[in-house]
Amino acid sequence: MEMFKCAFVAFFVLLFVSCATEDKADKVFDVEKTAEAEYIPVNELLEINNIVKLDDYLILQNGSEGVEDFFFVYSYPEIEFLYSFAKRGRGPNEYFFPAVIKNTPVNILGSRDHATDNLVFYEITDSEAVLRRTIPFKSEDSFRFFWEINQVNDSVILTKHQGYNTGATESWDVARCELIDSLPNTFEKLRHRLGKSYYTIFDDYFLVVEGGRFAEAYFMIDRIEFGNIDDNGQMSIVSAVGTDTPPDFYLYRRNETTEFNVDRNIVY
Repeated sequence: MEMFKCAFVAFFVLLFVSCATEDKADKVFDVEKTAEAEYIPVNELLEINNIVKLDDYLILQNGSEGVEDFFFVYSYPEIEFLYSFAKRGRGPNEYFFPAVIKNTPVNILGSRDHATDNLVFYEITDSEAVLRRTIPFKSEDSFRFFWEINQVNDSVILTKHQGYNTGATESWDVARCELIDSLPNTFEKLRHRLGKSYYTIFDDYFLVVEGGRFAEAYFMIDRIEFGNIDDNGQMSIVSAVGTDTPPDFYLYRRNETTEFNVDRNIVY
């Protein structure tokens, strides 16, 4: 677990320093350190596709269709299995395609079920997960999905709202399911330049939020951006590290699978 702690500390030091200094900076990491992992056996038969760290619990999200429940709850820091919940299905309080909402407070686990278009929030205890809120949250844009969902505060979420060839970082009012602000993609001209050869995979990014700050780390472009979110949910990019120009991408042929493949496009 120390490895995870070191990784988190290093990331947020980089985030805060970058937000507080010049608009753009080149950073060179001269010192290499080797972290040794602590191995903890997991006896439950899971296909783990997400890990959520709450204040007092660690939750593993299961992706295997052969297992009935989606979320498996473990004590923290002991990492002892307590119980599982959120059954797979189409009935009441059942889910089919849940995506975790990051940055929920204290011991609250939030998720959006893409099958039902509901936000759900559970309070995690030692003995059970207690359903606290269910909020309908549906986008009228059927060509895009809500990915990388982050809770900013009680009323605002920040999400990557993305489809196959279009997307944006957006802030939403949770209670009213209304769009507050949409942040244009830094490499928006790339879509026009590549035309029918463009896919969002080219300028896709990993999104992380901490309070009123966020960062976007691009997968196939050597760039990390840092931004602010005000109390009303308005967003702005305030600094960046890396290149301002996207590389020359390998352009996928018709019917060819687009994927992160280092033999075709460099993954940063």
